[in-house]
Amino acid sequence: MRDHRTLPAYQHAHELVTAVHETVQQLPGGEAAGLGARMEAAAHAAAAAVARACAVPGEQLLGQIDEASRRIREVGYYVDIAQRMGYLPLGPAVELLERQTLAGVEVSSLLQEDGGVKVSGPEEGPLDTQDLAAAVLASLSAR
Repeated sequence: MRDHRTLPAYQHAHELVTAVHETVQQLPGGEAAGLGARMEAAAHAAAAAVARACAVPGEQLLGQIDEASRRIREVGYYVDIAQRMGYLPLGPAVELLERQTLAGVEVSSLLQEDGGVKVSGPEEGPLDTQDLAAAVLASLSAR
C-alpha cells in the first residue's frame, strides 16, 4: 500500500482543498454559501478518492481515480458558476481554477498506458502553469 501523501496528485488535491476552504470563507451568505459548501465537499471528495486509490485492490483503482477526476472537474464547475454569478471575484476564481487544473493533471497522470499507478518523485519538478493561467484568465475575462 502506497502512502498517498507522497503522490503529487494527492498533494495538489490537498492544496485545492485548502484554497477552496479559504476562498469559501469569503463568500457572502445565502445561495453563495450553499454553492461554496458544494465546492468544498467536491474538493474534499477528490482528495479522499486519491487517498483511497492507494489503499484499494487493483480492480478498484481505476474507479477511485475516476472519482477523483470527476470531483476535481466538479470543483471547476462551482468556481465558474460562482464567478459568473458575481459571488467570486475574477482573481480568486483564476487562482482556484489553476489549482483545480493542476490537481486534475496530476490525477490524470496517475494512469499509465498499462493501467498502473504512476508514482513520480520530486525530481520531476513542478508543473509550469504560466500558459495555463493565462488561458484561464483570458477565458474568464471574455465573459
